[in-house]
Amino acid sequence: MLRFTDCGRFTVRFPAGTIDALIRTLCLCGLALATVFPLQAHAASPLLQQITATHITAVLIGATAMLVLINLGQAWIRRETLNLWLAIYVLALSATFLCVWQINHTPPPATTAHIASRLFVLMAMVAQCRLVFRFAPLPKSAARWKTWFIGLSTGVVLLAATAASLMSPAATQFLKLMFLCSTLLCVIHLAILVHQQADNALLLLLAKGFALFAFAGTWLLNSLYTGQPGSHWLAQSTIIIESMFITYALVMVSVERWQRRLQAHYQRSRDLKLKQQYNATLKLVDQELRTPLSGIVGIAELLLDTSLTKTQRDQISTMRRVSESLLKWLNRLNDWRALQLGRLRFDAIPFDFSQVLQTLFEDSQVKARDRKIQLTYTPHDNPPTLVKGDPARLKQIISGTLELALFYSEQGEIHIELQPLPVRNRWQLVITDSQTGLQPEDIQISLGDDQEHDTGHYSSVQRNWLIAKALAEHTGGQLTVELEQGRARFSCEFLLPRYSLLQHHESQYDQLLHKKRLLVVDYSSSSRKVVAKRADSWGMKSTCVPNGKDALAIIDTMSQLGADFDAVILDHELPDMNGLDLARRIVQHPSVTQPPVILMLTGDNSFPAEDQVLDACIHSVLTKPISAQSLKITLAEELTLQQARQKTRPEPTLPDDTLI
Repeated sequence: MLRFTDCGRFTVRFPAGTIDALIRTLCLCGLALATVFPLQAHAASPLLQQITATHITAVLIGATAMLVLINLGQAWIRRETLNLWLAIYVLALSATFLCVWQINHTPPPATTAHIASRLFVLMAMVAQCRLVFRFAPLPKSAARWKTWFIGLSTGVVLLAATAASLMSPAATQFLKLMFLCSTLLCVIHLAILVHQQADNALLLLLAKGFALFAFAGTWLLNSLYTGQPGSHWLAQSTIIIESMFITYALVMVSVERWQRRLQAHYQRSRDLKLKQQYNATLKLVDQELRTPLSGIVGIAELLLDTSLTKTQRDQISTMRRVSESLLKWLNRLNDWRALQLGRLRFDAIPFDFSQVLQTLFEDSQVKARDRKIQLTYTPHDNPPTLVKGDPARLKQIISGTLELALFYSEQGEIHIELQPLPVRNRWQLVITDSQTGLQPEDIQISLGDDQEHDTGHYSSVQRNWLIAKALAEHTGGQLTVELEQGRARFSCEFLLPRYSLLQHHESQYDQLLHKKRLLVVDYSSSSRKVVAKRADSWGMKSTCVPNGKDALAIIDTMSQLGADFDAVILDHELPDMNGLDLARRIVQHPSVTQPPVILMLTGDNSFPAEDQVLDACIHSVLTKPISAQSLKITLAEELTLQQARQKTRPEPTLPDDTLI
C-alpha cells in the first residue's frame, strides 16, 4: 500500500501475508534446528530413539507440509512462479527420500520404488535448476564465455548423471551423482553472479552451498549407517533449512518488487502531476502573452498604414518585428508540445502568400546584415497571392529553414527563389548558400527516422528545424538539405491551394463590409481597439464591449431598435463566461431575429473541440494574432455565404384551407 504525505514522501506497507509467511518460516527454522540434538543422540541411546522417532518424523513432515503450503499460497495469491517451483522442489526431494527409506527398509526393494526415486529426483533437479536460473538469471552484460560455460556444464552434468543412473541400479548412488551434480552446477552459476555483484544471488548461494555440504555429509552418514533413520531425518532437515532460506529470499524479492512498483507508481504520479502543471503553465503563458503581443502587432500595423516619417516607420517596424519574434517563439513552444502529444491543429484561412514571403525576407535581412551575409530574393513572375492555409505555420516552416541557413553560413551569399512545381498548387522555395559550414552530422537528426522528443539533445536552431520539418510533412510538404563542396541547398516544398471563393480587389471587400454592424467582445482593450480600428477602416460600424454580460445587453438594446448586428467577433476567454457559452446565448437570444456571423479568436493552446464549435453555431475560429487582410476576407466570406443561404432558404407556405 502506498501512502503519500504532504511533503511528497510515501510509506510502504508489506503485502498481505508477507509478515505472516516470514514469522511461520522463522518458526519452522526453530523446529528444524530442534531436531539436530535428538539426531546426534540417536545412535547412542536406543531409548531416546524409541521415544523421539515418531515425534521427529511428525515434526519434519509437518514442517515440510507447512513450507509447501506457504509457498503454494504465495504462488496463488501473488502469482509468483518462483514459489511454485520451490514447492515442487521440496515435494519432489522429500518424496525421493521417502522412496530411498522404503528401499532401505523393505528387502528386497520393489522395482517401482527405484523408478519412483528416479522420477522424483529428476523432478527435483528440474525444479531446482528452474528456480535458481529464474531467481538469479545471468545479466545481459555477462561475458559470452560464462554463458557457454554454464550451458556446457549443464550438458556434462546431465550426460554424467544419465550414464551413472544406467550403470548403477542402486537408488542411493543415482541420487548421489544426479542431485549433487545439479546442485554443484547451481552453486557455480550463483558464484559467477555473486562475482558480478548481481542482486539477490548471495543469499541463494549460501542456501545452496549449505545444501550441497549437508547433502554430501548426509549421504556419507547414510552409507555408514544404512538402515538407520537418523541420516534420513538429517537429510529432510537439510531440505527444510535450505527451503527456509530460499523462502526468506523470495519474500525479500517480493518486498523489493513491491517497493519498485510503488516507487514507479509514485514517479508516474509525480510525472503526471508535473506534466499537468506544465500544460497549465503553458496555457496561462500563452493566454497572458499572446493577447498583449497581438495587440502590439495590431497597433503597429495600424500605425504603419498612416503617414509617418522614415525614423518613425523604422522604429514602429522594429517594434512589430520584435513582437512577432516573441509570438514566433510562443508558437514554436506550443507546436513542439503539440507534436509530442500528437495534437497538432492547422488553420484554414485566406492570406496573401506573397506578402508573407516578403515580410519574412525583410525580417531575415536584418539578421543577415548583422552577420555580414548577402541575402537576395528572386520573386516569381506569377506568384500565388491569395491562398488558403495556415499562415503562422507556413512562416515557421520558412523561417526555421532560413534560420538554419543563416546560422551555418560563413559570410557567403544566400539566395532565395520561389519556383512552381509540375503538380498543381505545389511550390518550392529554394534557399542556396554559397559558403556554408553545415556538416552532414549537423543535420542527421532531421534526416533520421528516430527523433527523440527531449529538447536537451538539440540546440535552438536544430529544434526549430525539427519543428519546421514536422510541420511541412503534416501539411503535405517536404524539407530537404543537399550539401556539396561547401555549398548548401535547402528546399521547402509545400502545397498552396488558391483561395477561389472571393477573388476580389481590395475595394470590393470594402464594399461587401460597408455599413455592416460589428460587435467586438474582448477583455483586452488593445485587442478591442485594433479590431475596431480595422473594421472602421473597412467601412463597418463597430461596437466594443469587454465581457459577455455587456454583450448580451447591447444585443438586446440594438434588437429592440431594429438594428441587429451582422457579425460578432468574440474572444474565447472572457471574464464572466467563455466564448462558446456567449455564442450559444447570442444565437438563442429571444430578441435576435437573424443570428449574426460569429467569429471567435483564441490562443493556440486553448482551441476548442470541433463538436463544441458546431454546437455553439460559430462560423469560424481564428488563432491570434490574425492579419488584417485575413480577418477582412474571412468576414466578407462568411457574410456573403450567410446572405446566399438566406436567399436560397424557402419561404414558409400556408395550407390551402387557411383563411387570410
